[in-house]
Formats: sequence, structure tokens, C-alpha cells
Amino acid sequence: MLIVLLIAGVAVRAAWLAMGALAIRRLRRGAAPLAPMPPGIREAQLRVGARGDILVSDRATGPMTFGLFRPVVLLPADVGEMAPHIQEAIAYHELIHVRRRDWINELFEEGVRTILWFHPAVGWLIG
Repeated sequence: MLIVLLIAGVAVRAAWLAMGALAIRRLRRGAAPLAPMPPGIREAQLRVGARGDILVSDRATGPMTFGLFRPVVLLPADVGEMAPHIQEAIAYHELIHVRRRDWINELFEEGVRTILWFHPAVGWLIG
């Protein structure tokens, strides 16, 4: 019975992650390239040296970065209304995530969290 419970927990967590991946995919497909590209964001791309698509979406509640092979920086649609120094700071922050390939760490952590969902220390350590 205990093994069935452990496997069921892994299956539920994996299903939850799959739904999240589909939501991210829908966000990516529904987003549009940031055009015109503000100069501060373009400069941040050059300085950080990270390649990634800069997209905007009216469904994004805040800036986010995702993607393993084709990284994406997704910005809220109102990014054009922000002050240039705020745009630049957001771009630097998100592009550093791309350069460090933080998405790989996220995938690894979620894999560990899925397999060891029952252990309270795993959530604490990852958090």
C-alpha cells in the first residue's frame, strides 16, 4: 500500500508539472516579439551576452524566463510604459538567468521534488 501511495504521489506531481509545461507553451505561442526593442533592453542583451527571444504577452503577470534550447524572456505587455531604467534592470535580471542556464537547475530541482515529494526536507532544501 505504501508503494502505491508513493507512486501515486509521483504521478500526481508529474501531471501537475506537465500541466505547467503546457501553460508555459501556451504563453510562448500567444506572445509576440517585443517591437520596437527599447535601447536599454538591446544594450542589456549585448552586455550580458545571452541569446534569447524577448517576447511580450498580455497574459504575463510579471517577467519570466524559461526554455532550455531556445530560451525566452517573457515580459508583460505594459513593459513599454515602464521607465527605461526599469526596463533595463528587468532585462539584465532575466538575461542573466538565460546566461547562467538557470532553467536546467529548475528542471533538475522539480525532478527531485517529484520523486521525493513525500520528504519534508526536500521542499525545505529546494526552497
